[in-house]
Amino acid sequence: MTSYPSNHPMASHQMYHPNIIPSGIPGPMGQMPSSTPMHPISALHTPVGTIGSMSSTPMEVVPADSMQQISEDIAMSQPVVESMEELRVKYKQELIRLEEILANRFSVDDCSSLIAAGLGATIIYPTPHTSLEDFEKKLIEFFQTQVNTKAQSGQVLLQDYLNFITKQRGQQRVNYLFSLLITMITKHGILNFSMVYISVLELYSLQLPLFIQEGLKFVHKLLPTLDYHACRVVITQLLIFLEKCPTKIASPLSAADSSNRNGNKECPPSNYLTPRDLQLLHSVRDLLKYMLDRKSALLPVYLALDDIELRYPFKSGSYTGPQPHWIISDLLSSFRDSFSGVARLITMPISHRLLPAVGISFMYGVVWQFDDELTLCPKVPKDTGRKVNQILPFSAEVNKKRFDLLLHIASQSICPEPVLPQLYGMPRMPLRQATTPEQQALYNQVNMILCTQIAVNLLRNCRDGLLNIPERRLWSYQQANGLCMSYLLKFISHRHFPMNTFYYLLYKLLVKEELRDGRDALMYFFVQSMSLIFRPTEDPLQPVDMMLAIFDHLYPDSDPLPIPDISDPLYVYKFSPSFFWMHLYLKMLDFSEKKKTLGSSGAPYKFSRPMPRVLKLQIDHLHTLSTQHNPATLSCQELIVMSNALPPHIQTQSLLDPGLKLAQDQLRECLNGLANQRPPSIPLLSCLNLNCKVDTIVKDMVSLVHDPQHSDRRPLEVNGRGLIIHTFFSLFHNADLDLAGYRVMTKSPVDVIKKHVYNINTCWLEMVNNRLPIHVTNALKHQLLVMITQYLKSCPTEIQNYLYLLLENTALKLIIGLDGQYFIHYMGSKQPSHPIDSEFEELNKVFILKLAQTIHTRGIDPGLWDDYLECDVKSCPHFWPSHTLRCFPSQLQDFYERTQIQKPIGTEEMQLLQMHVSEDSHRLFSSMNVTDVNIVSYYSLSESHPTLLCLTWDVIMEKSKLSHSFIKAFITLGQRGLMRHMRGFIDYIVLKLCQEKDKINRYIEVLDYLIWTYNLFPLEKIILVMAMKNYEGEQLHTCYRLMQLLLLVPSNFRFRLKEFLNSDNSPSYWSQPEQLNDHLEYHADKPEYFNFEGLRAGTSGEEMPKPLPPFCGNVLTRFLPVIDIVVHRLIEVPPDAAKSLDNLILQISPLYKYHPKPIMFLYTTLHYYEANLVNRPLLRANLVYTILNSLNSIHTATWYFTREFVDYLVSKEGAADGISMNPRDEPEISLPADYWSRLLQSIKEAVYDPLKCDCWTDWRFSEFQSPAAKFLTCISVEILTLHNSPAEISKNILRVVLDTSKQSIQVYDTEEEVSKLINAVGLLMSMLPTSYHEVLYAEVLHALENIEDIVAIQGLAAGNHSDISVPVPAISLSAFSVIVGQNGYIGRVLALMHSFWTHSNVGLLYPIQNWLLTVVKPIVQTENQLIFMLQLIYPLSPRLYIEKRRHFLSLVQIIYSFVKQVDSRNDNLFYADTICDVLYHIKYVYLGNANKDEIGKIVSSLQPPLQARLRFLTGGEPHTVI
Repeated sequence: MTSYPSNHPMASHQMYHPNIIPSGIPGPMGQMPSSTPMHPISALHTPVGTIGSMSSTPMEVVPADSMQQISEDIAMSQPVVESMEELRVKYKQELIRLEEILANRFSVDDCSSLIAAGLGATIIYPTPHTSLEDFEKKLIEFFQTQVNTKAQSGQVLLQDYLNFITKQRGQQRVNYLFSLLITMITKHGILNFSMVYISVLELYSLQLPLFIQEGLKFVHKLLPTLDYHACRVVITQLLIFLEKCPTKIASPLSAADSSNRNGNKECPPSNYLTPRDLQLLHSVRDLLKYMLDRKSALLPVYLALDDIELRYPFKSGSYTGPQPHWIISDLLSSFRDSFSGVARLITMPISHRLLPAVGISFMYGVVWQFDDELTLCPKVPKDTGRKVNQILPFSAEVNKKRFDLLLHIASQSICPEPVLPQLYGMPRMPLRQATTPEQQALYNQVNMILCTQIAVNLLRNCRDGLLNIPERRLWSYQQANGLCMSYLLKFISHRHFPMNTFYYLLYKLLVKEELRDGRDALMYFFVQSMSLIFRPTEDPLQPVDMMLAIFDHLYPDSDPLPIPDISDPLYVYKFSPSFFWMHLYLKMLDFSEKKKTLGSSGAPYKFSRPMPRVLKLQIDHLHTLSTQHNPATLSCQELIVMSNALPPHIQTQSLLDPGLKLAQDQLRECLNGLANQRPPSIPLLSCLNLNCKVDTIVKDMVSLVHDPQHSDRRPLEVNGRGLIIHTFFSLFHNADLDLAGYRVMTKSPVDVIKKHVYNINTCWLEMVNNRLPIHVTNALKHQLLVMITQYLKSCPTEIQNYLYLLLENTALKLIIGLDGQYFIHYMGSKQPSHPIDSEFEELNKVFILKLAQTIHTRGIDPGLWDDYLECDVKSCPHFWPSHTLRCFPSQLQDFYERTQIQKPIGTEEMQLLQMHVSEDSHRLFSSMNVTDVNIVSYYSLSESHPTLLCLTWDVIMEKSKLSHSFIKAFITLGQRGLMRHMRGFIDYIVLKLCQEKDKINRYIEVLDYLIWTYNLFPLEKIILVMAMKNYEGEQLHTCYRLMQLLLLVPSNFRFRLKEFLNSDNSPSYWSQPEQLNDHLEYHADKPEYFNFEGLRAGTSGEEMPKPLPPFCGNVLTRFLPVIDIVVHRLIEVPPDAAKSLDNLILQISPLYKYHPKPIMFLYTTLHYYEANLVNRPLLRANLVYTILNSLNSIHTATWYFTREFVDYLVSKEGAADGISMNPRDEPEISLPADYWSRLLQSIKEAVYDPLKCDCWTDWRFSEFQSPAAKFLTCISVEILTLHNSPAEISKNILRVVLDTSKQSIQVYDTEEEVSKLINAVGLLMSMLPTSYHEVLYAEVLHALENIEDIVAIQGLAAGNHSDISVPVPAISLSAFSVIVGQNGYIGRVLALMHSFWTHSNVGLLYPIQNWLLTVVKPIVQTENQLIFMLQLIYPLSPRLYIEKRRHFLSLVQIIYSFVKQVDSRNDNLFYADTICDVLYHIKYVYLGNANKDEIGKIVSSLQPPLQARLRFLTGGEPHTVI
């Protein structure tokens, strides 16, 4: 018999004998039963001394194979030197101690000795004096007593007990010990199994094979009793165990050396797997496979996948972190692939091919928002620890970085606002902040790659010949690239990546693709970035080397570059290589001089490279300009060249050429118009580099704010600071400034206002009103609006009348120009800011009207503004007449019907007003001692009635002349105080006109006299007050008739409009160098008065104030925002109240050539008032025709609309020259067969290949931000104007995509082309009213009702469908991605809906719930229909969860009702596992415990297969599991 040394691991086991348990006893994993079963305790009664003589025991004969195993165990365990009798004597004292311990004469500290000594000796060496039944009973009592006394004792006892099991070598013995443990857990409940299985799994080791083998059976037997949390721990522990196992298989020789490893005999760890080890690992694999099997229903496998992916990250076909053991690699791979169906169902098949329309698509939503890795994977809540694409196996298209999307947005956007939300996740944040160093490193990498891609994309475009475009497109191209460059500068300025690495990566891409054609543009960017790269406190040496390498690659020319012609619009770009070299050379010299001055260690850096020969001619030319010419004699273009060559931040001034410094000073005078009394043109300012622009802005603002000689209130002369302000605003039309100067724009007026520099304020507001860039950010609009309204509220009473009117009109124009992004971001918060004070009733009403129009036209969620509306109603209560409420979105209608407290102005109110007028007339004019003081002091009181204008009206109607007392009162009140009187005045004259209808001509005459002769109030102001009145019935008809006639009958307004249209004042002010002087000449001929000059003219001794000529505005430009309101209010009212609407549109429509957004006005009007205009096709045609005719001096009619639509509007004879065109009387049109396909094709090209569109203009001054925005808006106006019904139009649009005939397939034969076309349809449908969407939903119903036939006919069934006996074949999930060919109908319908929902705002998604419940639910009966609906509606879940939680919960409830309905009608579901995985995905990523009760009722009513799989949905688990 083998004897072990004392230090050997087996030395402690060598006195034991095997546990004699017959093999017939069934084990936890299902051992085969024997014909002679025997209780294990009876077997342990047999003493070792009687093993050879089985007749002396009551036990039956043991089989031969068991005897052989017992003999081997005995031979290995018994010692050599001691006999069995000696052993009996040796352990007698231990047995006595055991009896004492079991008799409760023990302490907690004796637990270890009980297990290690007493329990071990008793089980292995029982005596006739000890009954194992009694011992087992006492042992259980002992465990129970200890656990009840002290909870920690149970863990100690369990650990010692398991350690004891690890030291056993017989399989029967280990089996019995685990069965005893099961008895204590299941029968007596002494131990918690969650504590037991963790302790068991933690002891797993290949050096303990028997323990692993029997432990796996033990865990397997009790798995059904575990909750799913415990199952997750079991899986984790098994994975940890496998990670500790070797991965190499031992050779046969090594296996033979290790063959003596058996039982739980501890051996030194090996780096190779033996055959027995492999058998154990396969047992572990089998247990894992059993647990991950969905039919076992032990846990939600979605959570198991999350645990596995968290431990072994897998993405794009490979592991990105630790790899699992090879024994389970294929198991985990197949398990991961089993979720591919879920990944398909929760994503849109063509999402990777969709692109938004810049300037139209809603960019603040989550749809187009990138994650940290620049992908558009399905979004998850912020409190979720991991992203969905880190769990589910999405396709490579879903996981790819969307640089193409970001470049698409950046290259078309004139305003930076559509791009910032995509880059940083939320607007108004310059850069996203990382929370960890790892996250910051990821951001740096993404930003660096992004910048490189933008720069290379610029050169790729140039390589394709885009610099050879016509001159009219040139500046548009440069501005599009300028915004891309501004993003690069923003990243560089914030140091979001190592500059040297960026330039190295850029150099590699340039060399790889041989890009040189756009080298001047890239050099221009380098010059722009010099001031940001080389800062005074930084070492510039590292980026210089790579910049020089890029320069050498881009300019390998042997001949010198020619001197550019300054008349060439690209002359600045062509000079850029010389600018780059001069900046670099001077920067290096300045850095070296600075090191010498500061006494830095090391030799000064010398820029040793000679000037390249390629730059010789240009450098010599710059030197000649700076040394041999007087700067005063140079042109502005030459001064710009010299200033661009001067680098910023040069501390060593002696290095600079004096001529360059003089040229820079002279340039500033030239830019401010001081040299030739004329402001510079915008194209000229665009040639300045970034440093010159910012320097000009800052210095100009400092001079305006701090120059004392302009702190008075005298009129601002045109040749003074007005030119500086004009230059300032002209600079902001350049995209490369981005947001850099907007802070100056909003801060400086505040400083000027505080000093009451009214002349500068007036000029400033005029520029905001008439020269503010169209595509400024909403942040700037909000700041300006808040600043203006606050100043309106707090301005002193002595403020100039024109300044006050200008403040009101500027605020009105800003409100009219707001868009959906503004309302969501600034007014949709829980604590919205109220930008308009309650004093300004008209402005508040216009703001609400704009909000209602935005909600309706862009489909924005109206629930976001509940808090704002509540605040608005309390602070500024106002009433909306019934005809206006009918046009409001339904949510706003309900709100105002519930909350508004005022009533329409009725007879009682009118009589009360008339009584106040009589009282005031009697009070002020009844006595003979009426003085100016009495009238002025009375109307200065806050409690006085607003009757001054009413009394003025009565006096004029009776005497035709006003006394000096009225003049003093008007002068004292001013325009601000007069506003309250004007509201009452309108009520008064409407009341009197209702009683004197035959005097309407006299009323028009007197009103015209008050406006143009007495100059009491401007025309646009009284028209705005009349338009916003809340009249009903007869008063409504009277007021609107009076308003229309006031615009149509008097000659003053019509004459000014005619003269202004015939003057040289072009709407393209940026292209007219003399536009400012032309405007002043017009004012000299047609002056305007704002200080009651006409009223004062008849009074002797009254000092006449000097008239203040408007700088760049007039009554017509101020009337533009009022025109929009008037037209809309006249469309709202019944037709009999707006009989002159056609004539009014015809007369005022020429003014729309100066409107900032005329086509967008048409779109809003036709969309918002669709119900009012549906039966008035001639009015729609007239409205579009007249405005289009006014724009013919800017673009031709076919630039906006198709030829067929123009023919629909005009007669054939007048279509040639576009002048004197008359609308057709019969609004019928016969469209060609390819009309609709050409519309969609134009949208597709504008989105995906905008540079090929023949619609280029200078987008900085266009109402559209991009070609896609232009085509979508114009085509929408075209469709809304046609006489065809919405259903007919929608069918024609969808037929282009859904037609699967051979002819259509030949046209769109690739998946890419079809996807682009579907994207165009989605964009167009999202722009149209809801009446056009009904056909799209009807197409979905058609596909849903016929899906079984489509699957059978087109062969779209799943490949392994034959394994399941269901009446119809199950559709293949891959069929949803097929959109090409005759079998692509299902895929196209899904793609169309997904495209439409993607481009729609969340407000357009709300009707889906009612549609699903009332229309779709009765149809969904089969599994294919359920899968189709899951693929259709589930991709909406992430968006609804984030943007509108309540609607998301309703959608989930609908999904569960679909599942219940289909399950009740189908016994076997082919995709049962996938459906359950989708429901678990919803719960653990989004839903949590919400709707738990409702879901529990549905799950309990399902059939057993689904009910077993979904039993964890209502377990009350915490929300955040992932």
